[in-house]
Amino acid sequence: MDGPLNGEVVEPRMSTPVDEFGLDMFRFIEEQKRTSWIMALIAFLEDRALPIDGQLRSAPNGTVKNGALMRRVHLRARAGPARTTLMPVIPVPFIETVLHYCHADLHSFGYYKDY
Repeated sequence: MDGPLNGEVVEPRMSTPVDEFGLDMFRFIEEQKRTSWIMALIAFLEDRALPIDGQLRSAPNGTVKNGALMRRVHLRARAGPARTTLMPVIPVPFIETVLHYCHADLHSFGYYKDY
């Protein structure tokens, strides 16, 4: 049986520079590159560079896709089956923007609190 039920990671599609929430992915990646701990984690994941901070070494759920640092998130079953997906790591200056786009959506009725 194929699909997310086999432990397969569901990857987000990035067909345009603007994702489904209206975020500019190029700007998002540039913001990630301005954050030192994110760049250290990207170097560790891509080049196996040894980070000084022990917490960065214990981050096995990270991966780099299309230049953006992503982390594996295990979503519980709500309306459908439980699954594992990749979510971008949000830099601190971008948190307010991401929360605005996620909660300003027409379909966000406040049923699911994700903050």
